Amino acid sequence: LQRGKVRYLLLTLWEALSVGSRVRWIVVWPVGVVVLQVGAYPMLSQVLVVEDEPIVRMVIALHLFDEGFDVLEAANADEAIALLEQNGSVHLVFTDIDMPGSMDGLKLADYVRTRWPPIRIIVTSGKRLVEITELPDGGMFFAKPYQLDAVTTAMRELTASAPPTL
Repeated sequence: LQRGKVRYLLLTLWEALSVGSRVRWIVVWPVGVVVLQVGAYPMLSQVLVVEDEPIVRMVIALHLFDEGFDVLEAANADEAIALLEQNGSVHLVFTDIDMPGSMDGLKLADYVRTRWPPIRIIVTSGKRLVEITELPDGGMFFAKPYQLDAVTTAMRELTASAPPTL
């Protein structure tokens, strides 16, 4: 950052959930903890965002949170699988294709479809276009840069019919 500009270092961002409310906190240095949002409204479906680019992941996660989704985040397929194994209430996985780790987003989508068939899947990429035949049954694709509202609408439609996973 250039000298003379206001500098904030984003240390961490997380959601704290309590009964009947949602609280979002952001920690900036040297200011301290700032409460961004408190609400007493119901959460929609739980979505797992899998994206290796932290800023992109944060933007989509914050947008989905603002739209009422309960959002989990993973930086790669291995983290995503660990979260899915620990959490039986994920309704939808939104994954980038191109990311480091043991598998890319398409392989993750296939793995999720095989292991957790009820989970809906949306795949995204800024480096390639995906044919419908490359996606798991019922999967959707969004090219980057995507419109956040279009992704949200698709998620609402897909999760409206998604039964909770076990």
